[in-house]
Amino acid sequence: MNTARRRLFKVHNAVGIAACLFLSLIAVTGILLTFRGNFRQPKPTVAPVERSLGIEEIVAIATEEVGAAATDVEIPSSEGAPFVVWLDDEDATIMFLDRAGAVVERRSGKGGWLRVVFKLHTGELIGLPGQALSVLAGLSLLLLSLSGAGMVWSRRRRA
Repeated sequence: MNTARRRLFKVHNAVGIAACLFLSLIAVTGILLTFRGNFRQPKPTVAPVERSLGIEEIVAIATEEVGAAATDVEIPSSEGAPFVVWLDDEDATIMFLDRAGAVVERRSGKGGWLRVVFKLHTGELIGLPGQALSVLAGLSLLLLSLSGAGMVWSRRRRA
């Protein structure tokens, strides 16, 4: 094994071992957040409407109603399903709107276990140090990718 490849291997291993715990935590919490709809109480149903609004208009109605920015939007997947808008206010409000923009239901996500999972995922749970760890975990993925590619490239170049 040549010197450059050996150095890349050591960097790759060290970064992988150091980042393993944080990357695993981010991966598991990300999976839970991806499937969060399966862990909540059922969404309200909505009646069909004659004129449907676009997603931008739905988000504008929800943000104006609560006075906070939207963090996520779920588009209705079937007839009778509402738009779901998650808002970044103190209550972690979740708004359900019909296709005409009428608010069907408003729920608080504050204190729910998925809110804790979200704060773990972003590092927000332990403040600035947690957010710094999340950024470092992301940078470690980049470094792992580059060092792994460098090891493959050095092996092919040698052959």
